[in-house]
Amino acid sequence: MKNRRQFLQQSLALGGLAGAGLLAASATQAQSQSQSAASAAAGGLVMELLLFRQGTLPSPPVDERNVSMPTPTLVREQLATLPQASLQLAGSAAVLRKRPDFGLVALGGWVMPVPSNATGTIALGDVLATAPGAGQVSGSLVFTRGTYLTVGLDALWVPKDGLQLVLSEKRRVKFNERHYFDHESFGAIVLVRAPA
Repeated sequence: MKNRRQFLQQSLALGGLAGAGLLAASATQAQSQSQSAASAAAGGLVMELLLFRQGTLPSPPVDERNVSMPTPTLVREQLATLPQASLQLAGSAAVLRKRPDFGLVALGGWVMPVPSNATGTIALGDVLATAPGAGQVSGSLVFTRGTYLTVGLDALWVPKDGLQLVLSEKRRVKFNERHYFDHESFGAIVLVRAPA
């Protein structure tokens, strides 16, 4: 477990560097997209979420833990999704795609309103783009912004028939830091950026 966490931290650090190269390679497109993203981000909190496979998938049966599916309080119309090329986690996604023992499941970034002392719920289907062949992802992300910022992730990943994997974790997060949510077979990275 410790070795896997260390490997992920190193890979994600390298992924950030790779992401800088990826963004530089598509500078013209990313610049125009980033300008529109920057204007959208001016009044809101920027969140990024990366889901990935780690190791081999277990055989069915179904994971019987429940995933909470609260009704979203922030609907698609209230969220400004960001192009993947503009995401800081894009480099980490590129690294994960190349590793045989890992794989990209879904990636997304968005800007949302940030009233103080508020709680909001987002449906993952409204903000994530699932990688080709990765199966289906559903669930929710709940954030609370008060004295501290907390993020609760309830993700259900169905990579193939008869197999359902649940990742459910809540934690306090800090701005501009990558936070790792762990499961035996898949994980998540959450990055929250403060409003501009």
